[in-house]
Amino acid sequence: MLKKIIVIIAISIIVFGCKKEKKADENLTFGARNVFVEEVTQKEFWEYLEFSGILEAVKTVNITPGIPAKIEQIFVKVGDVVKAGDLLVKMDGSSLSQLKTQLDNLQKKFERMQKLQKTGAIDLATFEEIETALKITQTSYDAMLENIEIRAPFDGMITAVNQKENEIFNSMMNSALIRLMNLDEIKAKIQVSDKDITKIAINQKVVLSLDNEQIFGKVSFVSPEADRMSGTFPVEISFQNRDNFLKHNQFARLKVITKFAENALSIPQKAMIDETTIFVVNDGVAELRTVQTGLENEAEIQIASGVNAGEKVIIIGNIGLSNGSKVKIK
Repeated sequence: MLKKIIVIIAISIIVFGCKKEKKADENLTFGARNVFVEEVTQKEFWEYLEFSGILEAVKTVNITPGIPAKIEQIFVKVGDVVKAGDLLVKMDGSSLSQLKTQLDNLQKKFERMQKLQKTGAIDLATFEEIETALKITQTSYDAMLENIEIRAPFDGMITAVNQKENEIFNSMMNSALIRLMNLDEIKAKIQVSDKDITKIAINQKVVLSLDNEQIFGKVSFVSPEADRMSGTFPVEISFQNRDNFLKHNQFARLKVITKFAENALSIPQKAMIDETTIFVVNDGVAELRTVQTGLENEAEIQIASGVNAGEKVIIIGNIGLSNGSKVKIK
């Protein structure tokens, strides 16, 4: 029995020793530090101020009849694209018919008076009285017609239809019957601190990032005075909205570019060990480099000298690393 126990202990010692030796061999073979890298890229580099804002259509209108009336027919629905002058809504036109009859009668009377005035059969004052009445009635008819047959004032998309046919529209109860907007041009409003307002000017380039898309716009308005309540300066940014990609009331992150450099070498900020040094991976070895930096933003920094495009800089695992250490790229 004792002999059997001794044999088991001996085997265990041998197995444990082999495992320890194997672990030591692995450490010798795979003794490199795991690191994460990114390539040095060459591109247009930006310094920027970042803001968030809400996008708005530049051209938008609430279409409202000027008089209370029954809605006779609605020709559009939400999402329809219309042209300027397209008929959107027709209101009850009974009062318009009466006014049209009155206008036609005045037009005929005016034509008769015009002939009589030329022959001297009536005096000028009588003729001018009829002419004035015709003009006033024509103006009234045109105004009523605009409120009976409501047409699109510009090209755009219907974004709201707030009532149904045969309902009575009353502006006291509903602020708009139809909402129309043109999304070809979009603007964003931001608030800029007094510290940063001197860095912003009209026509300055702005980048909007959305769904992995970059859309370029420009500063279109800079307020000359600060808001009394917030102490910030209102600034507006405009975008040409190709294919209506941007939407009204959409949230957006905006970068107002304050400085830029073309064909600049760029690396992530977290690659920097201090203000002038980074690590580059060269044949599985960490190589300490001294670099000269240029422009920078919160994510990246421009490298003026010390690295080349395509080289791999260490961004994770570089802290505490020594020059010449073995590394393994993960």
